[in-house]
Amino acid sequence: MGNRWLVAVAALVAVVAVGGIGFATFTANAYVNGNAQAGYLQLQWGAEPASTPSASYVACSAVVGQTTTAGDTLTVYASNLAPGDSCNFADSLNDVGTLPGTTYAQLQVPTFYGDCTWFVYDTYGAHSYPPLESPLGPISIAPGSPIAYSLTYGLSSGNAGCQNAALTFQIVITATAGS
Repeated sequence: MGNRWLVAVAALVAVVAVGGIGFATFTANAYVNGNAQAGYLQLQWGAEPASTPSASYVACSAVVGQTTTAGDTLTVYASNLAPGDSCNFADSLNDVGTLPGTTYAQLQVPTFYGDCTWFVYDTYGAHSYPPLESPLGPISIAPGSPIAYSLTYGLSSGNAGCQNAALTFQIVITATAGS
């Protein structure tokens, strides 16, 4: 009977080990919910740029948003320039986004015709041709706090071959936010 007893106890232990005895366990949970949204940086020109000619016969004008509805393009015009004449423009550059930024400006390859010497000078500094290797700046801009922008360009000098000559240029102002 001793062996049977041991076999019965062993069988009972095996059944309990496999099936388990109804011990109660406690459980608890903790949660983390998250959501994140990036801010944005958006530049926009003021609505009414001012222009001033250096001589009474020089015509200067400026338009905001001519090529876009967002107002990110300021187009300036100067005509009837003689050597030594220029047009001066003033406007504000606004950050209508939610993040502060750092702005830099660079003159893209200008196109000019005729035997003339042109100049372009803005808030960021004198731009030259060929364009500088690195952008000019930085100028900080904060949301809701416009920065004043000024631009002067014109005809430094030219000879008879400069009559009816033209200059086309683009200054790209780039803003960055974050590191």
